[in-house]
Amino acid sequence: VSGNHNTGFLVYDYWVIKVDSIGNLEWGKCLGGSNDEEVYSIKQTPVSGFIVVGYSDSNDGDVTGNHGGTDAWVVKLSSPTADIPELEKSIMDFTVIQNGDQLLLRFFSKYSGRSIVTFYDSQGKSTLKQEILIDEGINHTFLSTSGLSQGIYLINIEGEVHGNAKVVLK
Repeated sequence: VSGNHNTGFLVYDYWVIKVDSIGNLEWGKCLGGSNDEEVYSIKQTPVSGFIVVGYSDSNDGDVTGNHGGTDAWVVKLSSPTADIPELEKSIMDFTVIQNGDQLLLRFFSKYSGRSIVTFYDSQGKSTLKQEILIDEGINHTFLSTSGLSQGIYLINIEGEVHGNAKVVLK
């Protein structure tokens, strides 16, 4: 998340991020002014927004109406807009199911596109690479793992749509 408002040492801003169910960053927002801001609580509203509560010592940047010294600062955030960058084209709910030497990659994508699936072993060596087509919505991609040893692999999807997961081949 970019947009830090202060230049001093140990001067804080609000930094709000939203992640999906598996920890992928969906969007983020940095809020504050030239002095300290600190968040104490955040709650989701019924209509996909957020209420962020904390304090502010600033009277510039995103902060207006400071009454002197440290004030309580309450911010209401709506769903992501143009000024809240969204991490585009990442897959969500990535699940890997093994059946013998076949793997089923199941995931959701908001976008369609071509991507490369790469398996990396525990040493970071690329051991399998295959191009796949990703459709908008739920995807089911089958890959053959014949020739791969048992072990832990990182599966990385890169290209027009991207994401990653870890799998233990048995």
